Amino acid sequence: MIDISVSNLVKEFEVGTKILDGLTFQVDSGERVGLLGPNGSYKLSILKAADGTGRRCLRQTFEYPGQPGTGHFLHTYAGDGSPLPSFAGEPEPVAIEGELDALTAAVWESLNDDNKISLFVRFTDLETRDFQQRIVNKYSGKETQA
Repeated sequence: MIDISVSNLVKEFEVGTKILDGLTFQVDSGERVGLLGPNGSYKLSILKAADGTGRRCLRQTFEYPGQPGTGHFLHTYAGDGSPLPSFAGEPEPVAIEGELDALTAAVWESLNDDNKISLFVRFTDLETRDFQQRIVNKYSGKETQA
């Protein structure tokens, strides 16, 4: 089932400065899509409650240049409490070494069992833009290749 379909999308910031020109794509149910800049730059975003009621939310977006061997860890854990406090600050830089499955397992195992719910890890080749990603969910009990 197609959830989103985009045809011939054009985006300009200034007259004559197009950042998207004729982009066409579709996103099927269950797919996740990310856009990389021409130099491998990427953005991370998080939705969080704007107040204690959960009736409003805020989106925070962070943008980083592509740097081989470096990534950013976005987490929602800010301390103990009931409910847990929301994420604050910026994503943390991390050195990326080894292969995807080993990194995914190491990060998942390092998280507190009582507070972890899910983990999304993506490796992107900055030259070819090919990527691999993994999603681990506490309640499914398995890792998936997304």
